[in-house]
Amino acid sequence: MKGWWKVLLYHKAWLWFAATLARFSALVVVVLLFALSAVALGAPPDDAALDPELHKWFESLRQPLTALLCCSLSGCRIVPFDVRNGHYEVDIEGWHYVVRDGVVVKGITNPTGKAVACYTISNFGPPDHPPDEPQDTIAILCFVPPRPTS
Repeated sequence: MKGWWKVLLYHKAWLWFAATLARFSALVVVVLLFALSAVALGAPPDDAALDPELHKWFESLRQPLTALLCCSLSGCRIVPFDVRNGHYEVDIEGWHYVVRDGVVVKGITNPTGKAVACYTISNFGPPDHPPDEPQDTIAILCFVPPRPTS
């Protein structure tokens, strides 16, 4: 049994190496997922990145109830909308959402000429969610109609 301690040390070193490699791999996966989701969610509206004035307008939007910024350019999107029963409704990722009156930005000119919704996506649902429900939870922070309202 000469050299049994060498085998034991080698075995412990291998276990430490394997555990460290597993932790590092998990960290790399988390960082990559975060980076990819930021890229996917952070794309500005098509025309906004080209026009500095439009960029300033997006970044100046404030939430009506709190006066906090609606979001940055990355969270605002030009969206299809409709008016039903006196309320705006927007279509985000194929789902219809009723816009609360408290998030409608009033009295400003919308230079895009189209409806703009600033929203966040939270509570990401599992991939196997029911097909008749939205997968993720969307919170609309601001809605700017295409024409000013008073």
